[in-house]
Amino acid sequence: MENIFVFLFNSIIVSTIICAAARLSNSVSLKIQRSFCFYCDHNLAWFDIIPVISACVLRNKCRYCHAHFGHYYAILNCLIY
Repeated sequence: MENIFVFLFNSIIVSTIICAAARLSNSVSLKIQRSFCFYCDHNLAWFDIIPVISACVLRNKCRYCHAHFGHYYAILNCLIY
């Protein structure tokens, strides 16, 4: 049970860091806007941004425009553990 908690906590932290890095590299404010797709600018729902699980379910693609995000999100979340 403790391992699951550590994995989930690390996934949330890594996902937040990746989001901040992507926003900073694209000159997007960190506090103004909700999570969105960089390709179609559609706001993502809460279930679209669950670390690792949503990457597997959505196959690393945007639910709306089907743009490919890359595998590095899920890989980085798993490597930190």
